[in-house]
Amino acid sequence: MLQPTVTQEIVSAFQTQDVRGRRFKAIFDYLVEQGLKPEGKSNCETLPFQYRGADGNQMDVLAFRRGDNDVLSFPRSYWRSRSDRREALCEPFDYSERPSVATGVVGSTNYSVGQLTIKSATQDRVMAVCAAVCVDLMNELVSSSE
Repeated sequence: MLQPTVTQEIVSAFQTQDVRGRRFKAIFDYLVEQGLKPEGKSNCETLPFQYRGADGNQMDVLAFRRGDNDVLSFPRSYWRSRSDRREALCEPFDYSERPSVATGVVGSTNYSVGQLTIKSATQDRVMAVCAAVCVDLMNELVSSSE
C-alpha cells in the first residue's frame, strides 16, 4: 500500500470531521476544482495552494493555517504586487476578522501580507474571496495568452 504524501497528510489534518474541518474541506474542494493545487511541506503548518501561470511557473496564491484562529493567508510572493486587489478582497471583513501578520525573526511576515479569519461568520465571505481570486487567475491566464 502506498504511503500518503506530505501534502495528503496535511490536507487530512485540516479536513477533520468537526465543523472547522468541514469548512476547510469545502474551501479546498472548490480550489482544487478551479485548478489550484495544495502543496504541503513537512516543516510548515501552512498549506499553500498553488496555481500554474501562463509561463508554467507555480505560484503560491492562497495559504491556510489551522490553529486557535483558522486563517486564509495571502502569500507575499504573489500578493506583494497586487496590494490594491488584496485590499479590495478584504474590504468586506472588519478589523477583528483580519488578524495581524506575526512579526519577529521567524514570523509569518516573511511569507504573508495579510490574513482573514475563517469561522462560521466569515465562511461565505472567505469562499467569495476564493472565487474572486480564481476568476482573477483565469483572467490573467486568458490575457497573457492573447
